Amino acid sequence: MKLLRLFLLALALLPSIASAHTLQVDGDVGVLLHVEPDDAPAAGKDATIVAHLEDRQGRLGGDCSGCGIELTISHDGLTLLHRPLTLADGIAEAPFQFPEGGTYQVSISGKAPAFDVVFAVPVLGAQAADHNPVRDALPYVTMAAVILLAAFFRPSSPSA
Repeated sequence: MKLLRLFLLALALLPSIASAHTLQVDGDVGVLLHVEPDDAPAAGKDATIVAHLEDRQGRLGGDCSGCGIELTISHDGLTLLHRPLTLADGIAEAPFQFPEGGTYQVSISGKAPAFDVVFAVPVLGAQAADHNPVRDALPYVTMAAVILLAAFFRPSSPSA
């Protein structure tokens, strides 16, 4: 029974390891940010900022040309990108290439409804570009699950 609980705990942790989406809320607007690839962007490599926006009144669910949605990316106090975003079914995407490793501030803001949310996005340095923590952790999690399954389903020794 103890092994079963351990196995279920390992399975429950899998989604949290494999997903690094971040939610920020300002007033009635919620923004879920995802950065491709795998929420682990690397310096000098192409990335895509994906923002899922939703508000309580449903104004951001369709095309929202009058909402004034904007994306700002900054690093060390310098603005690297400031541009309008176009929503399609509440989703906005923007390509970007982070120039160096570090933590970047990604801001999504809007005028109607008014909101402004800021995300801290860690970017891997050039030397760590081939290292993806999510991808690298999955073999170990899989191996742990197999070991737990093997231990759980092993034949029990006969009682004396």
